[in-house]
Amino acid sequence: HDLATRVTVRNIDGHGEYVRLPWAFKITNGNLQIEPKQVSWDHITGQLGPHEIKQGAGDISWGSGSQSTLNINQLDADIDLAALWQRGSLLLNGKRNRIRSYLGNQISNISGQVKLKNFHLSGPAISPAAWRFKGEAEIENLKLSSENLPGTVTSKEIHTELSDKNVAMTGIFNTAGQSLYLNGRYRHHNLKKWRGTSTLNGIIDGELGKWLKKQAWLPTKLFPKLPCRLKNFSVTNNDSSWTDMRVRGD
Repeated sequence: HDLATRVTVRNIDGHGEYVRLPWAFKITNGNLQIEPKQVSWDHITGQLGPHEIKQGAGDISWGSGSQSTLNINQLDADIDLAALWQRGSLLLNGKRNRIRSYLGNQISNISGQVKLKNFHLSGPAISPAAWRFKGEAEIENLKLSSENLPGTVTSKEIHTELSDKNVAMTGIFNTAGQSLYLNGRYRHHNLKKWRGTSTLNGIIDGELGKWLKKQAWLPTKLFPKLPCRLKNFSVTNNDSSWTDMRVRGD
């Protein structure tokens, strides 16, 4: 006869390290259940280095084959963007990539706090590129630098909805000494090859105006006299290199 062992651990309180995690972890509460073909957890709270897990639940299961399936049914967490940028990594196509190296040609530096909520994820445990995920986040005190921008971008708060295929964000951004309201809708592939539309509202003048004029998104004769007010001004990129652009608005 096959013997099946089931172990249930309640009110977990412990800490440890795992070679694939860049930070030590600490669990302050939650339950763990180990079964012959599944390990599940619920009501998990704790810390992963500088990041705080507010609520976590999920499972990892395996059948007759070697492929295991990961399900994160709930994850609410506070994430330190600066720490994630410096030490976080992604496993794509069997290769582990530091986030900083993977996105370094698009972002020079980033900091802020991400308040992740209602996050769900499912897919093969060892194939992150095949994961399907969805969630919401409030990004607070964002500070982002990129060679593709007119200056450092800051924002007190941005609302974001994200999935494995799309990202939507709304909020007030400050750059080159001016504030703009952004409503963005984008598509991506493994956080690269971004395509979509940025809709802007606000007043353009000074260094920001000079930078926009230099981008030549509008013919020189059509570029408005500065200062000017953007009203539902949208920029859509049809390719990931941002060479095929469509501009519309007032």
